[in-house]
Amino acid sequence: MKAIQFLPAILLLFIIQSKIFSQEHLSYIDKQEYFEIISQGEFQSKSQIGTKEINPGGQINLKFQYSKKSLEEAQIIPKNLNIFFQNVDQALLTDKIKTQNKYGSVSIMLDRRAKNFLKYSKRNNTIAGKLKVVIDASIFNQLAEPTDFKETDLALTPVIPAEMYFEIKLSEKLEDKQDALNKMNAELIINVKSKAYDLQGVKIPALQFVIEESNFKLEMADMLLFESVQTLCLQPVFIRSYKLIWKESANWPFLSTPMLSVHTTGLGLDFGIPALRNQWRKADVVFEIREPIILYNPEFRIMDVDERTDLLDLVDEDDCIEIYFVQEFNPNDFAGGGFTMGSGTASAKVVSSDENAFWGVDETHLAHEVGHVLGLRHPNAEATSTSVPGSTGTLICPSGFRNDNPPFNSLENMNLINNPLLQFSFQIRSTITNDCNESADCGSCN
Repeated sequence: MKAIQFLPAILLLFIIQSKIFSQEHLSYIDKQEYFEIISQGEFQSKSQIGTKEINPGGQINLKFQYSKKSLEEAQIIPKNLNIFFQNVDQALLTDKIKTQNKYGSVSIMLDRRAKNFLKYSKRNNTIAGKLKVVIDASIFNQLAEPTDFKETDLALTPVIPAEMYFEIKLSEKLEDKQDALNKMNAELIINVKSKAYDLQGVKIPALQFVIEESNFKLEMADMLLFESVQTLCLQPVFIRSYKLIWKESANWPFLSTPMLSVHTTGLGLDFGIPALRNQWRKADVVFEIREPIILYNPEFRIMDVDERTDLLDLVDEDDCIEIYFVQEFNPNDFAGGGFTMGSGTASAKVVSSDENAFWGVDETHLAHEVGHVLGLRHPNAEATSTSVPGSTGTLICPSGFRNDNPPFNSLENMNLINNPLLQFSFQIRSTITNDCNESADCGSCN
């Protein structure tokens, strides 16, 4: 490996001698030295929904992996390839689902059950191939239904199967870019097509999304020294209610003074943030947490089971995951104190009860629900096109109400997570590590 000119020699010596990287850390991918390619960039597309031509803008976030051996075999592994479009008229997809938000997102991600890979051509200097993907939209979240909320805290959003043609023409050869950190320009072509589809009885027209970028920026890093940090935006949503109360006068027993009592939910946010940040930093995930949005809808302060769809439709941030905080559920132990609608999708939303903070037990509850947002199901659950089961013995284990999830995270969970809203960046490899590798050494959920 070539010398790292931009790092002081003493820093490089520290990284190597401190052994913050081990071959065991790579056991899930490749026991050789390997590299990652990341990119995040905005674009304008030429798209079509049914017969309607549109030009939505959006963002692409990708993470690919390769090694010297895989280049010899002309193979690139697309670990994450996510596209999301903003401000798309949801009525173009269907007018059969009613929503308070006329515009929302459409996102495209790799099918988690497919064995996708890309071919690297030394001759043409391209990374290209056909990939199996799925398409999600904000409005599809209205169709997310679990079999029974008493047994699970997760409802899966239905998605549309599609095929993507992907091509990047590189400005330089990958085998010539073996320094620890590199940048490269490229030309990008993406063409995604889906046929007309029956989505749980709702007719969705044929879709096509075309992206062509002549100045696409790529970064490459040697993962012996660097790690790819994934950032996810979270949008807390609080509910405020008012109540008129009468306070008796101390001097005049028969005289009462009217007072306005104000209650705002959100106790569970500050309670859950420490474990959220701590547990997911072990998996190289960090969070941008925005200022809370306040809703003046007191009817949702104590949320009934049948009100979940109405509540979740009130806020829809295209580029951020909404987390609603209610005072309590009715019944209190509904879904174990919180639930997630959608897993591994940009349209995913979370609802959490402040009673988790009131009882002071479920410290990893919020981290657990965000695990579902990141595309992890409970261990031993069935894999779907957007989500896969996580490791036993970790925070993704189910717990129930007033019973905390295990405060551990695994290498397996780290390698399985995905959401179209994740943004990737490189940083010097940290000393923060996983608690265990996979279910075999993480223990059981009980």
